[in-house]
Amino acid sequence: MGKEIAHQIDSDFKITDGNVDIQKWWYKIQDWYREDTLEPIKLMDEIEFSPWAEYQIEEFVDKRGATRHRLVSNSKTPYWWTSCNKVKHSRTLDDPETQEKYFHRANLGNVCEAFSALYLLEKRYMMSVGRAVEYERCQKSKLFENEKPSFYVDEDGSNAVSAIPILL
Repeated sequence: MGKEIAHQIDSDFKITDGNVDIQKWWYKIQDWYREDTLEPIKLMDEIEFSPWAEYQIEEFVDKRGATRHRLVSNSKTPYWWTSCNKVKHSRTLDDPETQEKYFHRANLGNVCEAFSALYLLEKRYMMSVGRAVEYERCQKSKLFENEKPSFYVDEDGSNAVSAIPILL
């Protein structure tokens, strides 16, 4: 979803480029994502998630003149993202933090964080392309709820619909 959104924002962004990582597509969408305050969201009205809260990327030119991407100072790659990749690519290796196999990161907490991240991206995308009439036709979330108010308004300003609570 992130790559697709990056392509929608910048048509020169190549989704199929084999060298596209989270830093490249998040750099393209981070300002678009932050236009509305979406986080935190709640799972079943109890557990809060802010999967993108501390993640920010900057662009820079390296010594060879190539444009690259890196974490902004005091920012960090989401733990759930790193965990997913460790499970996917290195599940049988030892995690130096815990001395257990990376497989232990395949847990419900990381799954919930990943789903909340996807939900927020899709919700934000829908808010940017949708109208109130379309929103009313969508099935509401049965898992996630967003406490911060969001509104969908038709192009002519009519049919404003509050999206509180949002349920996936």
